[in-house]
Amino acid sequence: DVIDESTVQRLIEGAEKKILAELHISVRVKPFTLRSVGGKEFYVNELENGGVEFKKAPSIFFPQIYKKYYGMELNDNDLMFYHERFMAKFQETIF
Repeated sequence: DVIDESTVQRLIEGAEKKILAELHISVRVKPFTLRSVGGKEFYVNELENGGVEFKKAPSIFFPQIYKKYYGMELNDNDLMFYHERFMAKFQETIF
């Protein structure tokens, strides 16, 4: 469900005030949308400013995860990675 901007702002301000009142900690709450990539355990935080942050994305899989998220086609280089100082290649994608 989509929440309108005024409701989001009211929830943010309420959360910040409650944490300050109960825990005496000043915090800043930033809304984001958390999306799974390809139904796997990798996630993307889609930030309000349009930015994204990849979460739980192991570096050896990052090219595949990045391209899956942005709907880009994989190439052979995306399957390459280093293992114990040697170049290796996945035989198939993770998706």
